[in-house]
Amino acid sequence: MTISPTLSQRCKLNSLLLLFTLLAAIVLIFPLGNVIYVILIACAVSWLAVELKFDVAGKSIRNAFFIGVFLMAFDFAVENIGGFLGYWKTYGSAFPIYFVPLEIMLVCVLGGTAWALYLPEKFNIVYSIFDILFFSFFGAAGESLLIQNGLMHYYGGWTSVHAFFGYAVTWIILHFIRYRVLKV
Repeated sequence: MTISPTLSQRCKLNSLLLLFTLLAAIVLIFPLGNVIYVILIACAVSWLAVELKFDVAGKSIRNAFFIGVFLMAFDFAVENIGGFLGYWKTYGSAFPIYFVPLEIMLVCVLGGTAWALYLPEKFNIVYSIFDILFFSFFGAAGESLLIQNGLMHYYGGWTSVHAFFGYAVTWIILHFIRYRVLKV
């Protein structure tokens, strides 16, 4: 277990921070409605393409894809359970499956695969903590932007704080799978 992230790891995190911040700013400035779904898919495809092009040495693409599929299945279950319990509803999908937009399922598979490839090969506690907080923050912020664009609504007392902690639990599970169950 290493403690200090490498320069390459810090560059990757900074690149994602820049990408996610720019994406959030664009959506705040220019309300895009359901076009956001297309933009999210394009970003996930682009991120995966970059990871496949530059960062696959020694990594198992099959295991990374498994993590993406796991994220999609986990998200599908959680979103539908929350939807059936009356905590949220999504709108604007070209093809919703119960409470889950198909577009979000694609983002989970593609983005989850890219995420598994972008992580350092060896477990790094500082990197993992930052990564969990990073994706929890941007996940909750992303849902807030979906709400502002009429693509999602919270009910039953659910808030962005709940979403933040839900994402944190999800990413803790993903880190466990990535480093303890699978060797990507």
